[in-house]
Amino acid sequence: MTFNGAGITQTVTPNTRNGVDNSYTFTLFNADVANLTLSSRGSSTRRLPNGRLEADFINGGATTPVFLNEAERKRSVTVVGKSVRVISRSLTTLTNTNLSVTGNQTGAQFTIPITVKADPSKV
Repeated sequence: MTFNGAGITQTVTPNTRNGVDNSYTFTLFNADVANLTLSSRGSSTRRLPNGRLEADFINGGATTPVFLNEAERKRSVTVVGKSVRVISRSLTTLTNTNLSVTGNQTGAQFTIPITVKADPSKV
């Protein structure tokens, strides 16, 4: 997933093959690169004690842990839902990060590399 500047939005809507996931955990490793918001319409959210946002349609289930180093953990953001919007931020240099997506019922996981190019007005 490549963004050519700031304020560009791309939606990630996973679909689990060979299983059923009612929700997904999305972890953006570096929130300095992009903003991550739920894109499911009509769902309310609540903030959990660990800081995650959870949509009201979540049924629970097993999850696969995502291991981040200490620096990544401090900059990461995690939301739970069916779909998310990734919105690029204004950066002075080309920056890369990852978006981890985990199915909350199956534990299926995949990682999407994200690149945000420098904002021409900041260079």
